[in-house]
Amino acid sequence: MRFLTYDELQPSMETTRAATNIGSFGRFLTPREIRSWRSHGAFAEYVGVFAVERGEVVGQTFVSRPPYTYPDGSRGRIAGVALVGSRPDRSGRGIARQMIEEVHRREREEGIEHVALWTNRSWGAHGVYERLGYRDVFLNPFAVRAVPRPRGRARRVSRTRAARRTDLPALDVLHSRATRGRVGFTPRLPGTLAKQAAMDELDAKKELIVVPRVGRTRGYARVEVDHDRIRCSELLAEGPTAARSLLDALEEKARGRVLAWNLSPLRDLRSELEARKYFLVRAGWYVFMARSVRHESSTAVVRGALGVQDPRWTVHETDRF
Repeated sequence: MRFLTYDELQPSMETTRAATNIGSFGRFLTPREIRSWRSHGAFAEYVGVFAVERGEVVGQTFVSRPPYTYPDGSRGRIAGVALVGSRPDRSGRGIARQMIEEVHRREREEGIEHVALWTNRSWGAHGVYERLGYRDVFLNPFAVRAVPRPRGRARRVSRTRAARRTDLPALDVLHSRATRGRVGFTPRLPGTLAKQAAMDELDAKKELIVVPRVGRTRGYARVEVDHDRIRCSELLAEGPTAARSLLDALEEKARGRVLAWNLSPLRDLRSELEARKYFLVRAGWYVFMARSVRHESSTAVVRGALGVQDPRWTVHETDRF
């Protein structure tokens, strides 16, 4: 078995790369998407590691390089491992482990200190990552509330509107302002929201709500809407008034459904959510894992290095990989 980078794959391997991707995740990361995100600076130079056997791709992992601000104020990048999977007919052979070890080797040689990933503690993959030295550094608590239907005609009280694509540059600027001086996934790569919209990974009208103001957007929220619930994992606002306007708008939108919060919006709005009688679950199944690629470290050491317990730590939906 060989472990190749994206550029080392042959055109004849594209079909089996698609089979591996679809077999593991139900979708295919197309060459167009890879080129676009690569030009944006989101990927590591080698894009990812692919396990190849007899000319067929049997495993994959992509590697992003999101910007990161450490607790001491220094800025750099961490390695984000994503879309790790082996072809279903090749499972149980340690392919994922070998690919990730190859990622560690490459990241160490590039001078990257930390590598991280998102997974679910109830999945078998979680144990694989633990054996590879990853630690659960953020257990992603969440808060929920069943929002009652209004009696009579609903009265709109929030000063918000659905976003437009033309808003996206201003939202990038707002994110930069709102996370200045914070720890974690900041500053974000410029133009990330616009790039997601261009790649059809974001529908601004359906997924973004803004607090407009002439000449300057005061806040925005990114939401995921289903028939039974609404989830918000990204809310940035300039001041408590704009934040409450967004919270009010989401509660109006969620009438008769459940409204859920996690990631940084939960931490930033916790006192307000508690006042509104949200129920807090302190540790969810979805977890952020990380490790140093230079040495084995305890959970406490990795948490301290990344600052995830610092009140300034920030991570939003757009920052996940």
